[in-house]
Amino acid sequence: MAKIRPAAVTPRYACSESAEIHFSTGATNVTYQQHKTGREERASVLGKHDGFRGCTIWFTGLSGAGKTTIAFAVEKLLTQMGIPCCGLDGDNVRHGLCKNLGFSKEERSENIRSETEIIDTESEGHGVDRCVATVIEFLHKKGIIPDKAMRQLSGPPLRELFVESAEERKTLLEEAKNMPKIELGPVEVQWLQVLSEGWATPLPGFMRERQYLQALHFGQLLDLKKKTVFPGEKDDGAEDPWPMDEPVNQSIPIVLPITDEQKENLCKGEEVSPRVALTRNGAVLAILCDGEIYAHRREERVARQFAFSDPRHPTVEQILSSGPWCLGGDLKVLERVTFDDGLNDFRKTPSELRRIFEEK
Repeated sequence: MAKIRPAAVTPRYACSESAEIHFSTGATNVTYQQHKTGREERASVLGKHDGFRGCTIWFTGLSGAGKTTIAFAVEKLLTQMGIPCCGLDGDNVRHGLCKNLGFSKEERSENIRSETEIIDTESEGHGVDRCVATVIEFLHKKGIIPDKAMRQLSGPPLRELFVESAEERKTLLEEAKNMPKIELGPVEVQWLQVLSEGWATPLPGFMRERQYLQALHFGQLLDLKKKTVFPGEKDDGAEDPWPMDEPVNQSIPIVLPITDEQKENLCKGEEVSPRVALTRNGAVLAILCDGEIYAHRREERVARQFAFSDPRHPTVEQILSSGPWCLGGDLKVLERVTFDDGLNDFRKTPSELRRIFEEK
């Protein structure tokens, strides 16, 4: 249970061994601070995340600095994330345990003067939302908030597939000269853009058979394991390292169809070439690694996607006329995909859009 304690910097009372402590008759200028989180909300999140996360967060600052506001906002947000917590406010304590303690007139006057100075010097400081975000980030770094809960708050991380290093990009371009190549059509180039910019997170590239079947049968990605296991077969356990806490909606297959001739060029016996260069008009756009070739199941695909298979529908006709095989694997995209339509400046990636929204 995390306890959030807003408190003042300056001790209310100081004493020495020879000092005599005098208690006031009680605080008459203290207002009870109403919690934003109720008992039912706290009870509903108990046991949601495994592990011990006990800690105390102690906010310090002068009166009126916003300790209570921030503390109760953090308490509300932690509860929504499934982290049991309780805000312990100093004013509320003086209504109960310390109700016989108060402030002298001189102390109160000095407190108000200090508050005015803080408001004047910190008027350009962070707002409550930024302060709350700072506390949440700190708790995540310390392991108090688990990764799963943090992703619930901020949304899943984006999986961009671009090669970041200029040196690696140069090396891959040189090595691509000796790789088998697949020329991408207009639709496949658009899917490459979707994958590379993170729109299809958590996919690491064009779907393997396992993810393809999950999309067809369940409309979801259930995992990122690489091998399709049928009854009687052994699962080798190979899995993509990207974290998946729960299924992800994915009803549209993102696949790379290939022809019989292309399949023969990519295979050496039963082994698929470990790396394949994907090109557009002869220029290398990406490298597909650890490839897998599997049956396209075109008729099943259109039946499950459209509930009919009439080729007069343009997309149905496009799928039925594409290659009988699919090539799946991990992508290393060498450059951002652009189009000759004058609209590239308006095509923002998910990460660019997030930055724009944060600035707003």
